[in-house]
Amino acid sequence: MGLSTLIYSDEKMDRLYRGALRVLRETGFWVDHEGLLKELEKRGMRVDRPRRRVSITEDLIDDLLAPSLDKGKGKEKNAPPFHPPGDCGIGGSFPKFYDAATRTSHPGTSERLIEIVRAFGSMPEFSAAGRALTLSDVPQEIEPIIATALVITRSPKPCAGEVYKAHNIPYLIELGEIATGRAGSTDYVASCTFVVPPLRLTRDEGDLIIEKTKRGVPAVAGTMPSSGATAPVTREGTVVIELAELIMIWLCARLIDPEIALGGIVASSSFDMRTATCCFSSPEAVIQDCATIQIARRYFGIDVAIATGYVDAKVPGIQTTYEKLYKSWWAMHFIGGCGFAPGLLGAGQAFCPAQALLDRDMWATVEALFRTPPEPPDEVPFEEIHRVATENQTFLDADHTRDLFRAVLHFPQFLDHTAREGDAAEAAKADGLLARPQARYEEAKRAAPDYRAPEDVCRAAERVVERAKKALL
Repeated sequence: MGLSTLIYSDEKMDRLYRGALRVLRETGFWVDHEGLLKELEKRGMRVDRPRRRVSITEDLIDDLLAPSLDKGKGKEKNAPPFHPPGDCGIGGSFPKFYDAATRTSHPGTSERLIEIVRAFGSMPEFSAAGRALTLSDVPQEIEPIIATALVITRSPKPCAGEVYKAHNIPYLIELGEIATGRAGSTDYVASCTFVVPPLRLTRDEGDLIIEKTKRGVPAVAGTMPSSGATAPVTREGTVVIELAELIMIWLCARLIDPEIALGGIVASSSFDMRTATCCFSSPEAVIQDCATIQIARRYFGIDVAIATGYVDAKVPGIQTTYEKLYKSWWAMHFIGGCGFAPGLLGAGQAFCPAQALLDRDMWATVEALFRTPPEPPDEVPFEEIHRVATENQTFLDADHTRDLFRAVLHFPQFLDHTAREGDAAEAAKADGLLARPQARYEEAKRAAPDYRAPEDVCRAAERVVERAKKALL
């Protein structure tokens, strides 16, 4: 589905875009990375060395980011490799595991991650089963390497997770080569790099941008400002900050490789001064993010996703469903899609398998609402209408219904659509909403085979981990 509603008028979108350019030019960006500062100086940018602040001119933005075909950087090269709608996988890297059966959270461990990738890897409705957890039981300096090695050897549908230090990337590429058989594979190097708001780029982030870009990883920029805390309290002020931060990451990557593909993820919030927390599910957050995406598409032809999985609810329940459905629906309405990450709780601080199954069910329902289904050959069956109506029958008996109902109707997996059975029975059904996906997960754990990659893959992955330990610890 295409874009349906513009948040701001053309004039206001232009004003906000020009506002981002003004911030980059007059306020500038704090860049704690000598290599990037030198590259920016070479391109004529003014750099205040003592303050490590660089001013960005519109000429550089036009030169490196304008989607003009005559420069060889058309819109077709400004597209990140996001999963298509309906493609639901388990990935990321999140600190806690939330157990819906016991209503308790625990640090991520290797044992838990193996459990997750086995179970979700066996479910046909999930396309990938990767690094859902950050492992607390391994050395953190090489945690992404160990976790990725575990995933490619124990998951039948492995996929990438996060990376926080550039020196991990060569080892992740080696693991990608082992898993895929392709030289230089970057399949296990996450493409997104976030900056620290407001308008700050650390040395680690600079190293990540450079290393990923040199390896050909698409430059997917990430921004997470909070209105009233790390961004102005107004929606428009936060949009300007989001745009400026996206533009800066894209510029840094294009300084290294002028042809690198570009993308983005936005996950703003609003700061609740009553509780001193960032609210990722607020109306302001949705408007800010969707407006930023619309402006990025308009001026750069770059696709940016909204992180609908980032919500404030910390346990599965009504609040979680409310917030995720709310963000997903409006993202579909304003931008025609959303970045879907099933199972997240507490603004990405925990992963819950039962919630992941509920999220997939919910997302499939939202997608069914907005998608344009394939047109059946007999879209309006006039003969069936005439026969059923004149013979006082129902369409339950019609061949047309029998042949098409699975193709044109959507049936959620976990919602209760049975007939009413009385107050006590209905209360039990409502209380069991979370129990049903939890039971599905438990069933998958029991039935899933103990998958292990071929022995040569396991040995090669183990050698990579051992070399990383010697070199980096």
